[in-house]
Amino acid sequence: MTNPEKDGDPISQDALIALQEPPPLGKPLLLGGLTAFAGAAVWALLVVYAHYELGLLAWGIGGAIGAAMLYGKARGNLLAVCAGALALLSIGTGKHMAFRTLAREGLTKRQTLQQTAEGLDAWRTLSASWAKLGNAPTDGQILDFVKEHQLDITEVKEFRANVVPELQWFLDTKPTLEQWRSRAVDSMMEHASFVEYLKEDFHPADILFAFLGIATAFGMVSKATMMHRMVVAQLQIEARRASRQAKDGDAAE
Repeated sequence: MTNPEKDGDPISQDALIALQEPPPLGKPLLLGGLTAFAGAAVWALLVVYAHYELGLLAWGIGGAIGAAMLYGKARGNLLAVCAGALALLSIGTGKHMAFRTLAREGLTKRQTLQQTAEGLDAWRTLSASWAKLGNAPTDGQILDFVKEHQLDITEVKEFRANVVPELQWFLDTKPTLEQWRSRAVDSMMEHASFVEYLKEDFHPADILFAFLGIATAFGMVSKATMMHRMVVAQLQIEARRASRQAKDGDAAE
């Protein structure tokens, strides 16, 4: 930031007041947020399609967020903290998006091998046989059903909790093979743990680059804030000096 006055003329009071006005919040936060979203998307796409995770990208995301917020004229401690928080959010979101996509792809491939057309026909037959027992089969009927179909279940409670909902879904939905596989994947995705994924995928360099990304975003806005305050302070000194010189000149006349 430079002195807005030209040719060394003293800065006007209006210009000095304008420099001291609070920074805008909406524009830098909007630009920072959009950049954070773009950074998360790039991170996820790189992992999913290139099968490569580059920790250095976290540093770049932080720099991009800081630059975007500075373009929006960000300054002040609040926006510096927001820049760091957006960098953290972007990196974490990108990693989570990659985890969800990779987990779903892996489970889909596994279920494609495990859930076959023959298995689907077996479940259709089983559900049709279950329907013949009516809406409220007794425990004895369930035990006979389990024995007849040679199911690996010994407890009636377990059968009611785990198998009955699946049989009822087959009766209500009459699913295709793809629908059956998709239901299984969705069920397993509910229990997929992002924390466990982070533990398995942990590398010390990830922490380093994530820290650098957050620190860079925060530092860029923080540095701009310090520079702005220094310029304003210098201009205030010059304004007071010019005012004293003007008064001395008037007194001399």
